[in-house]
Amino acid sequence: MVRRKGSERPFALYYWIIQVLIVLSIVAVVIWLSTRPRSPKFTITNVYTNRNFSKAQQNETIQNSSLGFVLDITNPNNGMTICYVNIIMKLHNDGFLTGSKSVEAFCQGQKKTVTKEMLFDFDQQVRVDGNDGLRVTVETMIKYHIFKWKTKIRHLGFEGFVKMGKNFTENIYLHKTPYVTE
Repeated sequence: MVRRKGSERPFALYYWIIQVLIVLSIVAVVIWLSTRPRSPKFTITNVYTNRNFSKAQQNETIQNSSLGFVLDITNPNNGMTICYVNIIMKLHNDGFLTGSKSVEAFCQGQKKTVTKEMLFDFDQQVRVDGNDGLRVTVETMIKYHIFKWKTKIRHLGFEGFVKMGKNFTENIYLHKTPYVTE
């Protein structure tokens, strides 16, 4: 019977511990990549008004009118809930803020779509121009719930353009922008 030296045994143990740590590190990276949160998607699915716009009326101003938006908010994540602290939708016309509305806080489950209606009343004059249209911005603060873990609050901004004389049969996707407070 051959006896092993005492110094070889600790080396084998250290080698085994290093292998276990490497495997655990690879598993941790895969889990982190699979649970990395994605931003919500905002889509304007319908725009309606209490006025009808014909081709002749596209370059006039409107006053004492209202404009409504149907906003779809989609959570593209699996295994994650998104909690919205607030959502503020703003309309800009010719570079000026025309209206602002907010939505109360709510939580949205994984792979779910929530529909919110926003109605803007125009007390001031708004120029309706078929070329420029309205710039719609959405600013939100969200918190992800990943299993039992909550992330810090993140500020996100989205924007899109709505042409007033357009037939509103297609969806308007709001694109992510850098969040800037005004």
